[in-house]
Amino acid sequence: MKSAVIREITNNPHITTSVYADEFHFLLKNKVSADFFFQAYKRFRKYGADCTVSTQQIDDVLKAKDNVGKAIIGNSFTKMFFGLDESEAQSISNELKLKLTKKELSFITSKRQGEALGFHGTKRAKMKVDLTQEEMRILNPQGYEDLYGSSAEREINWLLR
Repeated sequence: MKSAVIREITNNPHITTSVYADEFHFLLKNKVSADFFFQAYKRFRKYGADCTVSTQQIDDVLKAKDNVGKAIIGNSFTKMFFGLDESEAQSISNELKLKLTKKELSFITSKRQGEALGFHGTKRAKMKVDLTQEEMRILNPQGYEDLYGSSAEREINWLLR
């Protein structure tokens, strides 16, 4: 059975569509949602659509029934891995055939906030996300106060700056 979302995307390739899903490992526990994402990752790009999923449980995705999680990640051209445990890093290396160098393994298991190892096709890059002053104020109030020496409770009037 073709889902309504897939039908809309395949019937309207002139419309750019993006699908986002968090806690992806839970979605793979249900046969219908697992099949939807399997089809999405195989077909969406042919119709001008994309699909982005995220999880904090990469091992649960890799161990999903019928290897659907492994197939989905394997069919992803772009992958981002933020701070993994050593066993998770070994899993992506072994299960996905993404052989990590010692430096990459050390980088990805150091679990420093905002750092990730990105894969785009065969290319790899270490990445660091630096928060703007306002993002820091909202997302990391203590870090903001330590860095800028003022209360994170006080909103910044960006129009006056």
